Amino acid sequence: MKGAVHQLVSSVRPGDAVGNTVLCTQKALKKLGYESEIYRETCAPDLKDSTFPIEDYLKHRSGDQLLIFHYSIGSDLNRFVFTLDQPVVLCYHNITPAHYFIDINNHVVGQLYHGRKQLACFADRVCMAVGDSEYNRQELDELGFPCTAVLPLAIDFKSLDIVPDPVVKTAYDDHRYNFLFVGRILPNKKIEDLIKLYTHYKKYVSHDSRLIIVGDWSGFEPYYQQLLRLVAEIDLPDVVMPGRVELDQLVAFYSVADVYVSMSEHEGFCAPLLEAMHFKVPVMARAAAAVPETMAGAGVLLCELSYPEAAEMMHLLAEPGLFRDRILEGQLERLLKYKAIRFEARLKNIINKALAYSGVGK
Repeated sequence: MKGAVHQLVSSVRPGDAVGNTVLCTQKALKKLGYESEIYRETCAPDLKDSTFPIEDYLKHRSGDQLLIFHYSIGSDLNRFVFTLDQPVVLCYHNITPAHYFIDINNHVVGQLYHGRKQLACFADRVCMAVGDSEYNRQELDELGFPCTAVLPLAIDFKSLDIVPDPVVKTAYDDHRYNFLFVGRILPNKKIEDLIKLYTHYKKYVSHDSRLIIVGDWSGFEPYYQQLLRLVAEIDLPDVVMPGRVELDQLVAFYSVADVYVSMSEHEGFCAPLLEAMHFKVPVMARAAAAVPETMAGAGVLLCELSYPEAAEMMHLLAEPGLFRDRILEGQLERLLKYKAIRFEARLKNIINKALAYSGVGK
């Protein structure tokens, strides 16, 4: 055994981008010969026995340890890590600007505001900082972190290759075009713009369609209520919002989708775009924040939002034909390049650099 490289994270849940990366990192570290545990503030029930509460870290720590600290929001964990005497690699998963959440969840406004303020303080505290996208790495550079790198999200595409839920598939696999969005129901996702775009499509392009918005809104009910009021005011039928779904249900929604559409204004990466590509669904997304990096020339990027033009593009992507086929070919090329990234090799290089810089193990 080479020593210990433990992970500290605010919350870990299988199925989300950060949770999958934390679990994949632990697996890779053990394969590389390190002792590796996950310490968290909260976790999914099925991870309760395989992870440890943060307070247990002080009981288990020793001097010959490197910590990977997953940073994504302001919390007590940030202050806890700052005071530790162990060398730390900060893994930055981006922080959404707080202004999006004003009057939606003011507690989250405070967490996001203080999270960005606290992040800058870590520039002189950590031995290395990595972003899960180049977009996030550049933000670390701008804040003065001296040694940065990119460690891509570990997206578990194999977990998506399961039998889709037959009820969902039967309900929505019909003659209508299905336009899909997947993600938490948050104001930075600009789902109101997606609904307005679909309104234009429904009114002027094709009535024979539906919009499916899959994601959890818990904690952000005021925003969800705003969306429901918008749908009611427009009198827009065929908008489906099933909330949080199980994995086989999510797979079913991807399997019946004709086009994946995102109007999000802020993403640190955006894994669902690649998940849609995995299911051979054409992707159209607003060219904002890290979305162009995620797409990497594939799919269709909207640099300016014109509802008439975007609605016509949705229809072109949905209809079988040469244009759709070429978009899918480009997406497959992008997907294969992402899947070819050697996560374990990237992680090993980062750990070696951090250990050399910190002097742990010498």
